[in-house]
Amino acid sequence: MGVLAFTLALAATTPPPMDMAPYFAGSLRIEQLGEVDRMAIRSDGRYLMLGQKIPRAEGRWWFEGDQFCVLPDPQAGVADQKVCMALEARKVGDSWTKTFGDQTVRFTLTADKLAF
Repeated sequence: MGVLAFTLALAATTPPPMDMAPYFAGSLRIEQLGEVDRMAIRSDGRYLMLGQKIPRAEGRWWFEGDQFCVLPDPQAGVADQKVCMALEARKVGDSWTKTFGDQTVRFTLTADKLAF
């Protein structure tokens, strides 16, 4: 088993460090560089991202400590790299910003559910 496969298998058995129910019940609205993307997170460790540049991407999510990590499934036009960021307990309607380098991204936890 490769290191990444082992990490994903271990992460699947490690509970998140916070209540994820609001994230599972709704979706994230992500505003960056003049575009709006949507992300749904399922309790089985899968996510769906719908966006303007990349219309649809799916992958796996897990926690490494307090870091929420995603890794897209291999597909054309999607970078095959893990991305992690701190994620805090939120409720539907909360909005917050995070800065990545020189880019500020706005997140909103909405009640809208994306089915996949």
